[in-house]
Amino acid sequence: EARDAEIAARLIGAKRVFWQRRGHFREGAEFTSRALALAGFGALAPRIRGGLLLCAGMCAFFQARYRDARVSLEAALDAFGKAGDLSGQANALIGLAQIAMYHDEYALAETYAQQALGHWTAVGDTWGIASAHSTRGYAVGRMASTDANTAAMGEAFIRAVEGFESCGDRFGLGAALNGLGGAALHTESHAEAEGYYQRSIRIHRELEDEEWVSRSLNNLGICARGRGDIPRALAYFEEALEIRQRIGALFGIATLQYNIGDAVAALGDHAQALIRMRESVRLNLGYNDLHGMAQALAGIATIWLDEGERAGEAARLLAFSAPHLGYPGPIAGGSEHLELEERIAHARKAVGETDWEREWASGAAMSAAVAAALGFS
Repeated sequence: EARDAEIAARLIGAKRVFWQRRGHFREGAEFTSRALALAGFGALAPRIRGGLLLCAGMCAFFQARYRDARVSLEAALDAFGKAGDLSGQANALIGLAQIAMYHDEYALAETYAQQALGHWTAVGDTWGIASAHSTRGYAVGRMASTDANTAAMGEAFIRAVEGFESCGDRFGLGAALNGLGGAALHTESHAEAEGYYQRSIRIHRELEDEEWVSRSLNNLGICARGRGDIPRALAYFEEALEIRQRIGALFGIATLQYNIGDAVAALGDHAQALIRMRESVRLNLGYNDLHGMAQALAGIATIWLDEGERAGEAARLLAFSAPHLGYPGPIAGGSEHLELEERIAHARKAVGETDWEREWASGAAMSAAVAAALGFS
């Protein structure tokens, strides 16, 4: 019940890592919002104010309030800059990189990670250096699928693993192993990827870190989906979703709803698949995550095409989605680029050449809200 802004800010700064690693995002958000409302917040020393804003940004991110998270983290970066706190600036940059990745701004995310790496290198922070390499690995892994990028992704995560092992951070180690699993998936090495994910999930279960457990479960589901074991994939996705809903880690829920929809569609339950994919669209529209929304709308279009219905509307959804489906890495159903080409070819054949250009142009001109409304109809 501290009413002094400085005491509250210091206490919250001290609990930030605990909230993040134990998944207590609701509690963190509640206490942080109360502290920000205290009289005297604006007069806090820059470094203390930055710590409070950093926690606010972290909690907002995990609750999928990306706009709020970005505002808080940019303010934290400014405060730490005024304080000359390089480590604080690096932490804020890593948070901004994570947000950038959820808005398909992968080059920007890599830039933030490189800036954070420079700050942590300057102060000789082994843990920070490993964290920056890990974040860069995730950013590069979402860029164009080239041999160079795949190699850079793997190298970044190897350096992260080495750094976290050297400073004894098992949490960071588990996250970096998860990243190495993603690098293996880029080359469709499903058995290798599953090995990394299993190592990661064991570490995070030991740490009682459910948020990262759910990430690894989702990725194990992607491995199973890639190997054609749909029931196993669905079980992983559903377990991951249950965890995220229970702990209030809302970011990632939209992806899981899509992954579950994709899995049940593969099992032939189109009605349930549409429910899941429409929920993914709804959530992503609220998050302003156009990539996630496009992924789900393309899934809806595919179901319509498979059922031999609404070909023109399916073509419009694909036209809206195409510019936003740039992620070349592994997804639950395979490669986005390959899937999109196949879906467009299917739609074009179903619509016919006479009407194709008109339907495609109509869909390409739709706003996100109009595209979502069509997917809900």
